Amino acid sequence: MAIFDRLEPTEPMPEFPYELIRVKGAEAVAKCLSWRKEWRGSFTPVILGTKDDFTLLTDVWDETETAPEQVMQRSKSVDLQKWFAQRIEDEEMWHTKTAAESDFQKIHDTLSGKVHPWVYVAKIPTAIPYEVPAYLKLGGWNACPGAEEHVAVWRYWQEKYGAEILCVTGAVIEATVTRPPLEKDECYVLAREQFSYCEDIVTQGVGSIDALADILRGGKSWYFWWD
Repeated sequence: MAIFDRLEPTEPMPEFPYELIRVKGAEAVAKCLSWRKEWRGSFTPVILGTKDDFTLLTDVWDETETAPEQVMQRSKSVDLQKWFAQRIEDEEMWHTKTAAESDFQKIHDTLSGKVHPWVYVAKIPTAIPYEVPAYLKLGGWNACPGAEEHVAVWRYWQEKYGAEILCVTGAVIEATVTRPPLEKDECYVLAREQFSYCEDIVTQGVGSIDALADILRGGKSWYFWWD
């Protein structure tokens, strides 16, 4: 790594309604997990990636004026089981198995695989990680669910599996998981839910719901990406 990569950039922080912290990419996950414990009950740390990732996330903010509180209220009316069922169309995805990555991807450069020298971490003003999509005005484009749907899904997964959002960019969500499924049947149920939530992790990723179910068994991190 070049010397200049180790030096903290001197450019000012971008404008953002929540506190931003610039951290070394190699230290981002560990720092956020530490801050998660330190801030528990008041704030949630979220890795927002590089400057380009941050720009991708915030470029469409002006198009959404809904307050986080309104998003969270609307999320309570989402019938999740009906919502999951309506989004699943391709039952053939239950076949052929492949391998997949399970590490946190957004601290790495997609092409080179190298860890980014620096990334942004946001100090989101909520004690509840599943509310993060509401504060980040996430989704609502192409196949990516709307913010209230993200909140509803992550409320359910956080309560059931201890899944907590750790990284968010314009098109990616990554999470830690403290109570992953261990039984085969439950892994398949969860894999089907995740395929419904984010089809691209199967169709452009692991190749099948079978493969996804295998990866989810005991897995301590989840990755979602929308094209």
